[in-house]
Amino acid sequence: MPTHTAPEFIKRSNLSDTLGYLEVHKHTLQHSRYPNVFGLGDSTNLPVSKTEAAVFSQFPVVVHNLENLLNARDVVAG
Repeated sequence: MPTHTAPEFIKRSNLSDTLGYLEVHKHTLQHSRYPNVFGLGDSTNLPVSKTEAAVFSQFPVVVHNLENLLNARDVVAG
């Protein structure tokens, strides 16, 4: 059974929130303090279920926003 939590290296890093999850903006999936970091799935602090279906819907948002970031465009809500 999956643990539905962030790995230890995230929990111990500056990337985590106070509960140990990767701290991302809930609409863009971009890290709150490090603009070149994006996250999805169980490791994030997103207020959604920790399921494969949630990751499936998050993936296109991350891809789109990574492309925007690499092409000097604004990161947008998915």
